[in-house]
Amino acid sequence: MPTALLHKLASASFFAGSCLALNSCEALKFIRGQAGIRKAQIAQARVETNSLVIAIRAYHDDYSRLPSVEDPENDMHMTTGTELMGVLTGMDKDGNPRQERYFQGPEAVDGKGGLSWEAGKDGQRAVRLLDPWGNEYHLLFDSDFDDEIADPFDRAKRLFGRKAIAWSAGPDGKTNPEARHEDNADNVFSWK
Repeated sequence: MPTALLHKLASASFFAGSCLALNSCEALKFIRGQAGIRKAQIAQARVETNSLVIAIRAYHDDYSRLPSVEDPENDMHMTTGTELMGVLTGMDKDGNPRQERYFQGPEAVDGKGGLSWEAGKDGQRAVRLLDPWGNEYHLLFDSDFDDEIADPFDRAKRLFGRKAIAWSAGPDGKTNPEARHEDNADNVFSWK
């Protein structure tokens, strides 16, 4: 290898090493900042999935039922759309006659990471819960009240003692029923 090329490589290596050691490289700062943001988003999604499960359990404790699902053939799968969140925030008087607020959270910013208030079908105010990447969370309920739910990503695995489980599709917004599918690599789960 020519000496000039060796000097350039050594110089580049020295610069990269000093950049890492001194934390002075703008690109490095940006990368670290992005990693910090992603960790914060994952932490927020984890808190919200667990808060949803707690809200469903509290609702069940008060009403001795789970929030209704429009399509009972849907294996009690719901998202945090306006129907469910209307019940959990006390806005749906039919689904929550006491108007108890079971779920509280921050307001979404730019359509991400919190409660998103909007006009409903009947012109009334409606709310959805969005994960940090702008997607609704998914929930699965114990539809037969046997205190177990099949893991939606591994049907052979049972999750015991739960009324509901919740998950976010993560930054890519994708989920797949196959347990080890790459779409699930960044999902955030309430039970894991």
